[in-house]
Amino acid sequence: MITSTNPATGETIAQYETLDQNGIDAKLETAARTYRDWRSTSLDERTKVLAALGDLYKTNKEDLARLAVTEMGKPIKQARAEVEKCASLLHYYAEHGPPMLDSRFWDLSDGGRAEGRWLPQGPVLAVMPWNFPYWQVIRFLAPTILAGNVGVLKHA
Repeated sequence: MITSTNPATGETIAQYETLDQNGIDAKLETAARTYRDWRSTSLDERTKVLAALGDLYKTNKEDLARLAVTEMGKPIKQARAEVEKCASLLHYYAEHGPPMLDSRFWDLSDGGRAEGRWLPQGPVLAVMPWNFPYWQVIRFLAPTILAGNVGVLKHA
């Protein structure tokens, strides 16, 4: 059992069950199944998802900031700034991300030509620290989603 405790009051906020190997396997299978559908989602649809997620961060800024204050003692000003930064990054990838996935071409010394293409690879595992709880997730998740992959998160 993992207990989330308010560092200022000692109050228990929530408790979470830890996963055994079967639970981990089930989560990884869910990620693999989700990836099989998500990888064929159009780039236009992926950017819409990123923009919508950015909008949710903006709309819920105060609630998200208060949660970071309550769960980790983060100063409210810093918590708000972190949420705003996440919303900005999500909107950035929604607007400017698609050209990042364009094919690249190189002329080879033997006269040939090479092409590099960005293709979805599968579920991406991230082990993230806790000190920037929203930012650490979004900085990994935004490009992962844009590229047609899915993310699996394990907090450190």
